[in-house]
Amino acid sequence: YISNHFRWSNDFDLAEQLRLETGILIPSLKLKVQATYLSAGNYVFYNEKAEPGMLDKKLNYLEARITHSWQIGKFGTDNMIRLQNVDESPAVYVPTVALFSSLYYHNSFFKNALRLKLGVDVTFSSESELYQYMPATGVFYESTSKKAGNYPRLDLVGVLKIGTANLFVKLEHLNAGISSRDYYGAYLHPLTGRAFKFGLSWDLAY
Repeated sequence: YISNHFRWSNDFDLAEQLRLETGILIPSLKLKVQATYLSAGNYVFYNEKAEPGMLDKKLNYLEARITHSWQIGKFGTDNMIRLQNVDESPAVYVPTVALFSSLYYHNSFFKNALRLKLGVDVTFSSESELYQYMPATGVFYESTSKKAGNYPRLDLVGVLKIGTANLFVKLEHLNAGISSRDYYGAYLHPLTGRAFKFGLSWDLAY
């Protein structure tokens, strides 16, 4: 790779990967439990200089994921919790706990000609180290030991379906600025603030 800022030419060993997955699905409870183990050898990452390097030991990653849904009348919820663990290394940073939860109300009118869904989405992750970002190469690289997390993000979502037309509106990051403003996606790159988004899709095919 050659650019105005970087120049490198590497001859890395072939990557090695062992991946094991298992899980259980209980349809009557709308519950799914999954477990994943990943062992990666000769793992290539971007070091503190934002240049590619190869990890000199195997990287071991373990994940457990639980998803669950339920509905009572016109109300429903979808939930996912993910527990993660990775060997201490300069290559990979993941939050120990990540959570997504959606609580919504849905209904239909005029003999199902109009369908409405309103809800709130919550995402949360525990504290973890932040990657740095290099715009010149468009990659995330080794951290500076700065951390962020333990922060819930709230989105309000509305979906209206009329025939083959779908209209959605979203108030993203509703709680931006309410508490401390230490929410980051990468080092020195904060998450976007409160924003209103909308869209329309229309299927004209018969």
